[in-house]
Amino acid sequence: MDAPTISIVLVHSSPRLAALADSFASGYPDLEVIARAASLDAIPAAHLLHAIVLTDEAQSGSESIIDRIRSIRALGARVIVLADDDFPAGVVPAMAAGADAVLPPTSSSRRVAEQVRLVANRARLIGL
Repeated sequence: MDAPTISIVLVHSSPRLAALADSFASGYPDLEVIARAASLDAIPAAHLLHAIVLTDEAQSGSESIIDRIRSIRALGARVIVLADDDFPAGVVPAMAAGADAVLPPTSSSRRVAEQVRLVANRARLIGL
């Protein structure tokens, strides 16, 4: 029996996250990117209900990463943050705001895919 498909929503301004999403399409049949946009406002709320949101620390407009995490969680989604070069300094604030995982900016697509699966199964973690 095939594993259930995990829905992923990308909220980012990062070429790195875009490349990760492209690798999911070709190498990870259990992960499906269902929406992508530079801001949370551009994503239909229905897409977020049972999704894992991948986002980065880059700011979109005046929105801080803390505000973005809280907004995503308020809409019922789980959230993974791909940290910027300041990793691990941003880990504690991101986790305190409700992030399910914070990963280093150098994380491979395989590592991010593993973390998506763990978060889908209700894990909270810091990928070091």
